[in-house]
Amino acid sequence: MKRFTALLLLAGALLRAGAQETLAELVPKDPRTMGMGGAFVAMSEGYQSLFGNPAAFAAPKGQLTVAALNPWTYVSPTTHNLDLLSTVTEGDGQDMFNAISELMTTNGFGVGASAGVAWVGGGLGLGMVTTFDSYIRGKNALGAQGTVDGQINGVVGLGFAPVDLDGLRLSVGGDLRPFMRFRGPLSTMQLIGLLGGGEEGQTPEKILADMPVLVGYS
Repeated sequence: MKRFTALLLLAGALLRAGAQETLAELVPKDPRTMGMGGAFVAMSEGYQSLFGNPAAFAAPKGQLTVAALNPWTYVSPTTHNLDLLSTVTEGDGQDMFNAISELMTTNGFGVGASAGVAWVGGGLGLGMVTTFDSYIRGKNALGAQGTVDGQINGVVGLGFAPVDLDGLRLSVGGDLRPFMRFRGPLSTMQLIGLLGGGEEGQTPEKILADMPVLVGYS
């Protein structure tokens, strides 16, 4: 968990000004939305409504989310793979390298996490979210390739009281989500460095410092 937290802090610290352009937002994940295959927009409320259902801002009672933290991983959920994942999160050096190598050559491997604060309800939606995501796959450790993404974004939105339409209650809302995001290629050794198991010179700060940063909105 400490490694996930460190990655989130780095994602925010390394964001810097860049050319403004519009691109897809990096959306956080959590057990509920992943279990529903992402089909959660119409039913999301509270903190989760920041990512797809601004109509929920119209809820009469406000909800304050002080600290939402959700880590995730991309791995085939077999017993053996879960043992390897434990080695990745708790081991270091050669053990971590061997575990990651096996995972990414069989089904691919990635990790991510998001953290945020929010106020939702009473016609208002305000939030700040930091998200980190990575994925890598290849036939062998030296030839594996992937990507790493990091983003910090704010959410400012309004929701309007429900309107009765012949027995149908309709809520309407909208929001603006400005964000700063970095994205770059990812190798096996860089992933190990990001997880805190790299050698000297392979620190998360040095790996992420040269990646381009984009400013956009969605």
